[in-house]
Amino acid sequence: MAEYKGILQLSEKGSSYLLMCEQKLKNLKGIDVAVFNENPVEKSVEYINDFLKSNGISNDDFSLSITIPPGKFSYRYLSLPPLKGKRLEELVRFEWIRQTPFNENDVEIKFVPVFKKERTLVSAFLVQKGFIEKITSSFLQHRIYIESIVPEPYAVFTLFPSFPIVIIGFNTDASFSISVVDDKETSIWIFPKNEKSMIKPLLRSYRSKHGALPDTCFIYGDNNFQADFLEEFGVRPVSYTQPDYIEFVTPLNYEEQIKILPAIGLGGIILKGLEHPEFSKPEFKSPLKIRNIKTIYLTLGISCALFLIFFTGSSLFHLNYYKSEYMKRSSEVTEIFKKSFPDVENIVDPVAQMKEKLNLLRARGKGGEGKVIDFIKWLRDDISAIGNVKITEMLVDAGKVRLKGQTKDLSIVDAFEKKLRERKFRDVRLTRTQKSLKEEIYEFEITLEL
Repeated sequence: MAEYKGILQLSEKGSSYLLMCEQKLKNLKGIDVAVFNENPVEKSVEYINDFLKSNGISNDDFSLSITIPPGKFSYRYLSLPPLKGKRLEELVRFEWIRQTPFNENDVEIKFVPVFKKERTLVSAFLVQKGFIEKITSSFLQHRIYIESIVPEPYAVFTLFPSFPIVIIGFNTDASFSISVVDDKETSIWIFPKNEKSMIKPLLRSYRSKHGALPDTCFIYGDNNFQADFLEEFGVRPVSYTQPDYIEFVTPLNYEEQIKILPAIGLGGIILKGLEHPEFSKPEFKSPLKIRNIKTIYLTLGISCALFLIFFTGSSLFHLNYYKSEYMKRSSEVTEIFKKSFPDVENIVDPVAQMKEKLNLLRARGKGGEGKVIDFIKWLRDDISAIGNVKITEMLVDAGKVRLKGQTKDLSIVDAFEKKLRERKFRDVRLTRTQKSLKEEIYEFEITLEL
């Protein structure tokens, strides 16, 4: 089933044209053309609705491209520092304020950025405020999908970044334009229609500056234009004069045809994807065109089955891999454990047993045998310094110490505790103080960590 495209060429002065095209695969063919001398938007809406209804064409199978005349916009190509977001928008606006030919309050800026590593390239369009909404609202209200909005003839600047070509166009507003596009830069000139003598000097000037011209020239809009002089520049002319049939001969392939359309004022894709409502796909436009529901279900079923097979196979593979790795690592841990702790004969869970052994060593290491000996020396010195204190019991376990002692003077207990704190032992606590019933002796208990 074919798809259909409408290409509306709006003119500021004179007639506007609506070209209806049929597209089959990669062939785009004009099948109808309408000319409007006034109210082109309203009449185009009516014409498109009648065309779709009379031919039994669904709105989902139709899209519209609109070209706007030069008097409604201005264009700039900017190379800026690597900026994004609000900062980029502010800089683009600043560049426009410095050079715009329009009143800032009467226009709005729409731009398409291309982010490179060291620069941000921006195709910026300054459009008359409210103009886009004015020309699109009627179409969207009638469920007519707008694929693109293209300024004419400046669209050529961005659409040919890698397609060297000369374009000579005679427009509907009694002017003609010359565009030279190559991989270095793009030059565009617009003149009154009767100044054709300017073409040759301009091409000579361009050739002297860059050394050569592109080898193809595209000419449109004037059947009587004599292009023989292009041969002296080494340029091959390709003419297009009939607006009701879009079919190009070599050397232009399909992709080049799509690129050429905006330059001749017949639509294109320059602003497609811009994040503004007027360039977005309306809600009624289905993103998926269902041609054969059975084929789609079959394709989805096969895809799901292949996914499940792949997922199951991948899971089994990873399971076996991790199981073998676990067994390998477990045997390695067992060997290390045997070498590190040869005194252990019964190895059940090497990882858990090794953790237990390491924790025990770590606990011992906190105090250590050497540290316990040092503690006993400090304890002896402290007792000697304080006076009449008798240690009756000392228990050392995993770096924790519990001391029990006796003294006849209760103040000595406080002094002894203070001495231990001065040694910087951790968590020194006087846990019990009790006077003996038989003798005038105070019993005490202190805990600390080495």
